[in-house]
Amino acid sequence: MSATPVFEFAVPAPYDASFTHGEKALAVHDPMSSTPPLSSYYLARWLPVPTGLYVLKSVADDAAQWFVGVAMVLSTQKNQGVFETQIYFPPGTKRMDITLQNIDTLAAQCFVAFSLHQAGRLIYASAAENWVFDTAPIADADLGPEPDPRASLPVFSVLPNWGEAILERLEWFSDVMVSESGAEMRRSIRPDPRRSVEASFLRAGSQRSMMDTFLAAIGQKVFMMPLWFEQYRPSNGLAMGQTVIVIDDGTLAWRAFRPNDLIIIMGRDPNDYDIATIFSVDTGTGEITLTDSLPRAWSYGTRIIPLRKVRITEPAELSNPTSRVGRARLRFMLEEPEQQVTPDWVGGEGRQFPFKPNRATDMTMVYNRITYTIDNETATPTNLDLGDRALVAQRLELLLFGRQLTSELRAWLGETRGRTRRFYLPTYEMDILPKQDLVGAQIVAEPMGFADYMKQPQEARRYVGVHLTDGTTVYRRIASIAAVRSIYGRVTSEIFTLTTPFDDVISVGDIRRIDFMVPSRFDQDAFELTHYVDENAAVGINVVTRSTDSAGMPDLIV
Repeated sequence: MSATPVFEFAVPAPYDASFTHGEKALAVHDPMSSTPPLSSYYLARWLPVPTGLYVLKSVADDAAQWFVGVAMVLSTQKNQGVFETQIYFPPGTKRMDITLQNIDTLAAQCFVAFSLHQAGRLIYASAAENWVFDTAPIADADLGPEPDPRASLPVFSVLPNWGEAILERLEWFSDVMVSESGAEMRRSIRPDPRRSVEASFLRAGSQRSMMDTFLAAIGQKVFMMPLWFEQYRPSNGLAMGQTVIVIDDGTLAWRAFRPNDLIIIMGRDPNDYDIATIFSVDTGTGEITLTDSLPRAWSYGTRIIPLRKVRITEPAELSNPTSRVGRARLRFMLEEPEQQVTPDWVGGEGRQFPFKPNRATDMTMVYNRITYTIDNETATPTNLDLGDRALVAQRLELLLFGRQLTSELRAWLGETRGRTRRFYLPTYEMDILPKQDLVGAQIVAEPMGFADYMKQPQEARRYVGVHLTDGTTVYRRIASIAAVRSIYGRVTSEIFTLTTPFDDVISVGDIRRIDFMVPSRFDQDAFELTHYVDENAAVGINVVTRSTDSAGMPDLIV
């Protein structure tokens, strides 16, 4: 036989007195007293309850075994009566199976009834809806579509206080092995970053009480949280029955709306919202198609925000300056790795760092070396510098505006994977001051100490970028540096000989800046993106880089 819906009856006496929450008896025959002798049946359904421990209160006539997934959680025998036990529902899509048996030698009554409780609260009472039975084990396909386990999770809908920025952390994990001379081997241990969001909340009245209730109840359980900095407000609101939402500002390709995502649709009241599921996303037309039509209309000013599964892993603190006002700073850990949009240099190294620093803040360079000291406590210490090269660290702040730049930053971080992959980083300084037009394969520059101080080529000072006033950049590699001296031995100019000549003469007046292009990697695995606004992206980030050797990197000649 094929899977068939079960029958539902009132729980018979004397067991009815123990089931007072609307539980129904599930049977495989109508009437249930006509169940054939010595028969076994398989009952099953999807049961999307939150992960955790539950009390299973049950009765079976004659005998039954309960399964959650493939694990048997309870087995009862004939005449055992009402039985209570603790069971655990693991993460993921949850399926419950019951094997029901009539072990009498005659046709007899055969049923099962049960309920699930958590912390004294009813979670589920047995009813015929969605239960099917068969005389053979039931396949997943016979249970219908799997329910979305996210639908049973609570939603934290309280809006943050944008008077303080929201911090988003992306944390990779890499391993860097450095030799005595400074040569490196790098590997990425965590391909997808751990992601967290930290936000402030300042709420009064019932919303303060809502935060208190939530923090007291949620613990470290998983729930759904809006990505507030990814919100979108449709210009004309939303109509009842609408199935397509149009992102009309052309930014859908750079937003965090993905197929199968849940979104929250809400106004100013955190208690009034709808949850919808994204069926498809068309970045060309800016259309988000939903799996179901909207149950009601929403006016202008409505927020549409993607939801993510999160949990709070650190102790939460709620400050109450008055009896009606609460203030909290909460950190939410995302449960699922974020899909990284990768740039066009996937699998390679050696592209130029494309983002401009915020020159309203200082850019700091730190000059490190790998040195060793031999000291016997009596003679003068001996210092060894086997690599004889500077490891230059740069600290810079980026301030990015717009969804596209923010998306490109995520792509860049996702491809470099923390400290793993290298790139060319400009110093962003006027490192070489030309004295005349650039012709051929030479740069004649003001004396800057290269001939006197830099006796051998340094990786951090080998490539140059000539940035022109029209926005273009010409990259070249330095082959050698020579000094031009006066009759008194003073350096009057320095000549940088390049490995490749310039295609055309470059006038000094057309040069905005000549800086060094430093082979670099990030000197950090964790990055903090500071979100200053909710809808139109404005993101700040501080990064630290470290110069490396250029072995295996392509020459930066464009």
